[in-house]
Amino acid sequence: MFIVVEGVDGSGKSTLAKYLAEKIPNSVLMKENTKWLEEMSKFPEIADMLFEDFCKERVNYSKRIEKLIKAGYIVISDRFYPSTICYQLENCEKYDCKKMVEIYNKYYPQWLKPDLVLIPSVPFVVCLKRIRKRGEEIDAKFLRKVKKCYNMIGDIVDNVVYVKSKNHALDIVSELIKTA
Repeated sequence: MFIVVEGVDGSGKSTLAKYLAEKIPNSVLMKENTKWLEEMSKFPEIADMLFEDFCKERVNYSKRIEKLIKAGYIVISDRFYPSTICYQLENCEKYDCKKMVEIYNKYYPQWLKPDLVLIPSVPFVVCLKRIRKRGEEIDAKFLRKVKKCYNMIGDIVDNVVYVKSKNHALDIVSELIKTA
């Protein structure tokens, strides 16, 4: 079984992913490499090449997940392709948007599709407070667009469930495990 925890920065997704990994027997917590995002911002002239490298890396990430699932593990990933939709494609006006979509469409069929995508339902102001508390910079206008995307992502991504608490998420996952 493959579970993805998604959400805008400050929504509690990493906390939720760790919580689920602690509570669910035989689970493995994985996290995608997102360092390339900084490189895209620093080097917009090669953003399409960096994005393609990331998409190729996600193919390999999918293969690692598949091996773990075949070995009997429940894999919980802190972020996956819905993040790409909400962060990179939402921000593509800084880059060659058409090229980014072409690259995404080229690799998307090779990515493992999650059995469940959990998105914490957290008010935007709470997300901003959490980010400020961590001392991180905030582009509130951009994050608001990302939050809006996550609020609608269930219309284009399968198996999305918006959760109100860690226990709500655990109940949903437990029920899915029982029926699997």
